Amino acid sequence: MILGFIGLGMMTPAFAIAMLIVQLALLYPSTALMVKRLHDRNHPGWWAAFLLVPVILQAITNALGITGNPLNQNALDYLFMAITFVVGIWFFVELGCLRGTVGPNQYGPDPLGGDVAVARR
Repeated sequence: MILGFIGLGMMTPAFAIAMLIVQLALLYPSTALMVKRLHDRNHPGWWAAFLLVPVILQAITNALGITGNPLNQNALDYLFMAITFVVGIWFFVELGCLRGTVGPNQYGPDPLGGDVAVARR
């Protein structure tokens, strides 16, 4: 990321566009993993949009030069950071720390398999 900054901390337009392209390339795999984990927790996959929409909007505004200057952050920078932080913490707990649905749910069988009720006896 340091390679993209010149002068007084301004991000070059070419680096901002390159970062946008990389983020868009990683969008499908990250969305697929989030949806898979949301289904494992018995939640609808469209909940992934709660995290993806602010991240994509911030990447676009950074590429357009509206946000992204670390020495002169505006209210939109802080808004994106706050939303991404709060939703990111929620996603970390929901998708990273909590166990999936025990047994089958509306999205399919338990990936850990087996009958948990029998295992607990």
